[in-house]
This record gives sequence, C-alpha cells and structure tokens, in this order.
Amino acid sequence: MKQFIFFMLLGTFSIAGFFNESTNKDKIEYLENERLCNLFIQKVKDYKKTMRSDFLATATLASYEHRASLFCKKAKTVKENLSSDILEDLNISDDTNNSIELNITAEKNSTNLL
Repeated sequence: MKQFIFFMLLGTFSIAGFFNESTNKDKIEYLENERLCNLFIQKVKDYKKTMRSDFLATATLASYEHRASLFCKKAKTVKENLSSDILEDLNISDDTNNSIELNITAEKNSTNLL
C-alpha cells in the first residue's frame, strides 16, 4: 500500500512540474521578445535622429523597423497564449502591445515620407 501511494504521489508531482516548466518557457520567451521589441523601437527612434541621407542608412532603418515589428508580433502571439494569471504576475496590461504596434506604425509612416 505504501508503494502504491508513493508512486501516485511521484506521478502527480512529476506531471505538475512538467506543465509548470512549459509555462515558464512561455514567460521567458514573452519577456525576451518584449525586451527586443522595445530595444528595436528605441533604435529606430535614435537612428532617425542621426540618420544620413544615403541608401545604406535607409536600408539600416528599414532593417531596424523590420526587426522591431517581428519581435513585437512574436511577443503579441506568445502573450495571447499565456494565461491571465501569468500576465498578472508579470504586471502586464493589454495596452503594452497596442502602444508598441502604434509606435511601429507611426515610425513606418514617417519613414515612407522620406
């Protein structure tokens, strides 16, 4: 009987740890994509201030904008998969990605005017 209870508890704890590990990976992935998104948005803003007027500078700016939109989209899709409890633990509101997308759209529109 003791062995049966031991194996039941062992099985329960191993399964519980498995599911917890996948949510931790999702949290880490979200935080990294969010960090990179904010980093490239800031790079776009800073680069526009000191940008030259040649082809390579325009290509560099387009590259920064592309990477910013890429990481922001990844962060948004991972955020949609995370549960609301995890988002509350991370102090993340729904407005975070909306403001990031608005910044990227505004940056792209001003770049197209050049």
